[in-house]
Amino acid sequence: MSPTKYTIRGSMKNCKYSPAIETTWCLQHCINSLNDLDHQVRQIIDRIENKLNILLKFKEENDIDFVFTIYGHVYKNEQRSDIYLKKNTLDFISDLGSKLTMDIEFW
Repeated sequence: MSPTKYTIRGSMKNCKYSPAIETTWCLQHCINSLNDLDHQVRQIIDRIENKLNILLKFKEENDIDFVFTIYGHVYKNEQRSDIYLKKNTLDFISDLGSKLTMDIEFW
C-alpha cells in the first residue's frame, strides 16, 4: 500500500515558507459529495483493516498519531442527506486509536 501523498519532516515539499515540522503520510479518497459518507470512509478502511496489528505496532514503536480527516462541501442547492458513520466504521477508528476530524463548509 502506497500513500497518495506524503511529506518528510524537514523537507520543503508542499511547504511554502519553512520546512515541514512533522512527517505525514496520507491515503486519500476523493469524493464529490458527502452523501453516503460511511461508504466512502469504508473504502479507505477496507484497504488497511487487515493491517490493524501492524499499524498499532508501528504507532507504538514510533510514537505517531493516526488521523482520519474528512473534508467536504455542502452547496446551497444540493439535495441534503444525513452525514453519518456506522458503528463498525467508528469502532475501527477507535481500535486504531485514531482521531477523527471533519471540515465541512456550507456554501
